[in-house]
Amino acid sequence: MAKTTGKPGGIGRFVLDYFAYITLVVAVIFFTAVNGDYLSLGNLREILMRASITTPIALGIMLTLGLRGIDMSPGTTVGLTGIVMALMIQAKYGLATAIIAGCLVGLAIGGLNAILVARFNLEPLIATLSMMFIGSSIERALTKGGLPIYLYGEK
Repeated sequence: MAKTTGKPGGIGRFVLDYFAYITLVVAVIFFTAVNGDYLSLGNLREILMRASITTPIALGIMLTLGLRGIDMSPGTTVGLTGIVMALMIQAKYGLATAIIAGCLVGLAIGGLNAILVARFNLEPLIATLSMMFIGSSIERALTKGGLPIYLYGEK
C-alpha cells in the first residue's frame, strides 16, 4: 500500500496553490460577461485609482502578517492622519505642512506600537488594539464626535 502524506495531489493541489489567481480570473470573466464595459480603459483606470488608496495599507498589513505578527491599528492610523491633515489644511497651514504632519502622526503611532511590543514585551494584539481605541478616541475628540471637517468653508 502506498504511503500518503496527507497533501492533495493533482488538480486539488493546483487549485490550492493557485486559488487566489483562479478566483481573480473567474471574477474578471464573470464581471465582463455581466457588464461589457468592465474591461474598458476608463473602468480599469477607475479601479487602479481606487486601489491606490488602500494598496499601501494592505501591503503594510501583509508584511506584518507575513512576519507572523498582528496589527489592529492601521485603520485608526489612516483615519487619524487624514483628520490631522484635514484640520491642518482647514487652518490654512498648506498642503506640504499637512502632509508632513500626517506622516509624523503615522510615525508616532507606529513608533509607539513598536516600543510597546519590543521594549515593554506587550503582546502585539494588546498593544495595537489599545492604540486602535486610543486613536479612535482622539479622532472623535478632534472631530467633535464625528462631525465632518469642511476644507472650503462651513456648510
